[in-house]
Amino acid sequence: MCGIFGAFGPGIGTVGAAAEQAALAALAHRGPDAKATWRGERVLLGHRRLSILDLDPRAHQPMQRGPLTIVFNGEIYNFRALADKLRSAGETFSTTSDTEVLLAGLLSEGIAFLDKVEGMFAFGLVDARDGSLLLARDRFGEKPLFVHETPSLVSFASEISGLEALAPAPLEEDPLAIGLYMRLSYVPAPYAPLRGVTQIEPGAWRRYGSDLKREEGRYYTIPSAPARRASISYESAVAEVRRQVIAATDLRLKTADVPVATLLSGGLDSSIVTSVASSVSEKPVTAYSLSFPDDPAFDEGVYASALASRLPHIEHRLIPARVDDLLAFTGQMFERLSEPLADSSLVPTAFLMSHIEEKVVLGGDGADEVFAGYGIYASMRASARLPHLLKRLLRTVPAHSNPAAIREPRLRAAALFHASLSEDPLAEYLHWRSYARRADLAALGLDVDLNGAIAASVGKTRSGSLRDIQEVDIAFNLPNDMLRKVDIAGMMFGIEARLPYLDSDLVEFALSLPDDFRMKGSVRKRILRDAFSAELPAEILHRRKMGFLMPIRQWFREGMLRERLADMAGSQTRFDPGVLSRLLDEHRAGVADHSVLLWAVLVYLQWREGRGARARACAA
Repeated sequence: MCGIFGAFGPGIGTVGAAAEQAALAALAHRGPDAKATWRGERVLLGHRRLSILDLDPRAHQPMQRGPLTIVFNGEIYNFRALADKLRSAGETFSTTSDTEVLLAGLLSEGIAFLDKVEGMFAFGLVDARDGSLLLARDRFGEKPLFVHETPSLVSFASEISGLEALAPAPLEEDPLAIGLYMRLSYVPAPYAPLRGVTQIEPGAWRRYGSDLKREEGRYYTIPSAPARRASISYESAVAEVRRQVIAATDLRLKTADVPVATLLSGGLDSSIVTSVASSVSEKPVTAYSLSFPDDPAFDEGVYASALASRLPHIEHRLIPARVDDLLAFTGQMFERLSEPLADSSLVPTAFLMSHIEEKVVLGGDGADEVFAGYGIYASMRASARLPHLLKRLLRTVPAHSNPAAIREPRLRAAALFHASLSEDPLAEYLHWRSYARRADLAALGLDVDLNGAIAASVGKTRSGSLRDIQEVDIAFNLPNDMLRKVDIAGMMFGIEARLPYLDSDLVEFALSLPDDFRMKGSVRKRILRDAFSAELPAEILHRRKMGFLMPIRQWFREGMLRERLADMAGSQTRFDPGVLSRLLDEHRAGVADHSVLLWAVLVYLQWREGRGARARACAA
């Protein structure tokens, strides 16, 4: 796990030693163990290393093999099996690193080798034979890769801060991308917050020739469900899900030359991962959890402790997160953000990461997307069964202005369902995944007609089927929100997060099953629950999903966050201060729930302010 960057093209002369060192410094938190750069003809490659596999300096990067030179961020979990196959074909290795195996496979088979790779990664590869640069990203987007193009230079980096360090002039914001961010709480790939910058999409590659001519393609998409899965028995499927979850967790636990911990929230998904880790590990595994002593409604620590006390080989550490601690940490986190991300669960996730002593943790992210754990799936599935005429009639009834204020859970769910109803599943999906009203976005001077920008990414939802909605979430919302959050939170403190539920065999198997295996009636993640029902206590198996949230609704009604945004509203020039004041007042009065939009605005303004401060520091 590392931070990577590079520059390629005839304009390489604009990237001097100062820019090279600035890029290394910008990515230092991603790889505190080693740093190095390599220059070739019209190319610079840079690497910050977090040493996890093969701790010997010979495994440092940039790494060369024949005509290929690579900088690689991530882990190849099946590299040992791949190495054995390459050895049988005559290859030899001088290290025990996954990077050398990846290099050998790419030299032997080209991009086709990525079909055999199980892991998370982003890399830049220079081929001296044709003077080309190849960029690629893992199947599900666990590792990020940003690219900046000019007529004479292509640069890439794990984070935008790396690109800004390499750029000969300050990069400007992209209004379309900022509009997408305000609506979705993130900037979805291939967009990025700055002009001329894009993101490599999950499962995709991009190659630049010596003339910087670009070609691109995909090496991975989730395969269609085989017809034979329709006849599999539920009992057989349960056994296979159990086997695959255990195998995926075991592989990610043991593919490391350093200790591995787990993140234990007290929910179903992380409880299963921690339970499996305790059963397959021969050494003690530390499980880290957060408690919220000041806010019992958000506190899952009691469930995490109850599980940990039942498991062998688990050393449990419960980290208290008090309101004052979280608010102080929020300010520190804002200073480190390389891009705007308005998922407020980033704060407690990063706060927990800041207390972890190990370099590697196993987490439960991905299970909701793979096994249908979100409420959106049940709602869209129910909506798909309603006649269009009934939907049209229901939409004539005014929607509740603030469903979040409804205390009774069933009534709140009904109000959210009604507010999202549409005859078009695509519009319905975007409503569920959007967190701001069009009128409010327009009042802030943002582009409100954004469907066209992302329709290609989410168009498959038009079928309305459970599998297709899940597949869109895995390809769109998961990498742009959840996985970005995990990467940012972990890498901020030099910690690698590994996610067993995103094992490609497990993902493909789960999505190939009949829909009611994953969700039956009101039971979400049905097959995952049944696969591990013997290990988990009933209070974890059957409790309501909470999520890793902060009480930002309350904090924007009163307290430091409201005061901070109110102060910034008057000093900033990006938005109309009167509009921001109106949104704050409406939220305080309970007329509407603007908490997610207000948080997005605050994060954006802090990010903007941080960019300006860094630019002034560099100029000085």
